[in-house]
Amino acid sequence: MLYLDSSALVKKYWVEPGTDKVLTLLNSEEEVASSMLTLAEIESAFGRLFREGRLDKDQLSRQRAHLAEDWEAMKIVNLDEKVIAELSKLVSRLPLQTGDAVHLASALLIAPLAEELLFCSADASLLRSASAEGFETWSPLAPN
Repeated sequence: MLYLDSSALVKKYWVEPGTDKVLTLLNSEEEVASSMLTLAEIESAFGRLFREGRLDKDQLSRQRAHLAEDWEAMKIVNLDEKVIAELSKLVSRLPLQTGDAVHLASALLIAPLAEELLFCSADASLLRSASAEGFETWSPLAPN
């Protein structure tokens, strides 16, 4: 199973450094998981791109439709009391920002459902914390 945070998954919908690697990775795996927070973060990114004139209305609608279709096929960890309880433990021992703590807590909660879980992010600090928690990690920004 792949766990993608928003910094990795957004690259599927907006071409930027690492997009090609994310697309290749997503084509190689069946199960993809993420946090409900990812939806909010990607929608926020779409809104920013639209306000900045980097997406027009049609592009915005298409990207939202692609995200909604993909979202239906993904395993989603809801932002609930279990995530907050796990987050509370994590922030006591790791230097995590709020969103990063939500992603790492979500990955820890869904990991038992997978034989293996690859934690994917473009955030080097979050990847270090995920590695400290025992996850194999992957960055779309890492050199080949």
